[in-house]
Amino acid sequence: MNTPAYQKPFISIVIPCRNEQQFIGRCLNSIIAQNYPKERLEVLVIDGDSQDNTRHIIGTYAAKEPYIRMLNNPDKMQNLALNIGILNSKGDIIMRMDAHSEYKYNYVSEAISALAKYGADNVGGRWVTLPRDNTMIAQAICAATSCYFGVGNAYYRLLSLDKNKPVLNKPKWDINVPYFCCRREVFDKVGLIDEKLDYSEDIDFRRRLKAAGFRTLFVPTMECYYYMRTDLKSFLRHMFHNGYWVLHPLNLTSGISFSLRHVVPLAFLTFIVSMLTISWWFPISWILLVVVVGFYFLLAFYFSFRLARRERSVSIFFLLPFIFYLLHVTYGAGSFVALLKLGYGKILEQSFRSLKRK
Repeated sequence: MNTPAYQKPFISIVIPCRNEQQFIGRCLNSIIAQNYPKERLEVLVIDGDSQDNTRHIIGTYAAKEPYIRMLNNPDKMQNLALNIGILNSKGDIIMRMDAHSEYKYNYVSEAISALAKYGADNVGGRWVTLPRDNTMIAQAICAATSCYFGVGNAYYRLLSLDKNKPVLNKPKWDINVPYFCCRREVFDKVGLIDEKLDYSEDIDFRRRLKAAGFRTLFVPTMECYYYMRTDLKSFLRHMFHNGYWVLHPLNLTSGISFSLRHVVPLAFLTFIVSMLTISWWFPISWILLVVVVGFYFLLAFYFSFRLARRERSVSIFFLLPFIFYLLHVTYGAGSFVALLKLGYGKILEQSFRSLKRK
C-alpha cells in the first residue's frame, strides 16, 4: 500500500548555483519530474549573483512552480549558499543537489525510502558521469574518472571495467557519497557547513557526522547524472583545485580528515620530482624512476584497454594513458602547492610566536 502524501516527510532541496544557465533548466526539469508528491517538497535555489541568464531561468520556473524559490547569496561562495538554504528550509529532511546535474525520476523517493528502511542519518547516491562536450577527449575523461585507477575507491563514481554498471549495486554503509540527504536533527547536533571552507566542505561535514555517531548510507539506486568538465583545460584546472583543497583545509580548521586515495597523486608526483632532483648525485635514481613510471604506464595501458573495450572505442585507448597521467600529476600538484602553503604558514606562525616571547 502506498503511503498517503500527507504522511510523507516534507523535503527541502537545497541547490547552490552560480552562472549555470546551461544546466539549471535541466536540473529543475528533473526535479519537477520526480515521483515524490510536490506538496511535500520545496526547492531552494541559492544563486550567487549570476552574471549570465541563470537568474531569469530560475525566475521562470519559480513563477510556474510554487514550491520552487530563489534565494540570494551575495558572497557567492558555495558553502555560504548551503547554509543560506539550510537556514531558510522548512523540511524534515534536507537534501543537497547541484545545478549542473540531473536526477533520476525516483531520486528523492529512493532517498526517503532508504532513510526509513535502514535507519540511516544521511544517504547519497551514485554519479552517472556525462560529458559536457561531444569530443573524444571528453569521452576519455568520463571513462578515466569512472574507474578505480583514475579516482581510487570513490565508489559513487565507479563503473565495472566490463559493463556500464556500478561496481557497487547494493547499499553500503559509511563510504563517501557526493551530496548529503540528512534528517534535520543532524544539523541541530553537528552544526552548519563550515564557512571557512569554500571547497572540500563535504569532507569536513562527513567527518563531523561520523564523529557525532551519525551513519551515512550509499544507495546505488539513487542516480544523479553529473555533467563533468570535459574540455582538457577546464578538467585539469578542476583537478588541480580538487587536489589543492584536499590539504588546504588543514590551514583553516582542525580535525580535517581525508582518505589514502586523496594523497596518492601527491606521493606519486613527489617521487618523480625527488628522483629527478637527486639524479645529478645518485644516477641510480634514474633506474628507480624508470621502473616506477614504467610500471605506472603499464597499469595505465591495461586499464585503458579495458575501458576502451567497454566503451567500444579504439581511439580512447591511445588517449586514456595520458589522461590518467595528467589527472594524477595535476591533482598531485594542487596538493603539493597546498602542502607548501601549509608549511610556510607554520613557519610564519612559529616566527610570530617567537617575536611575541621576545
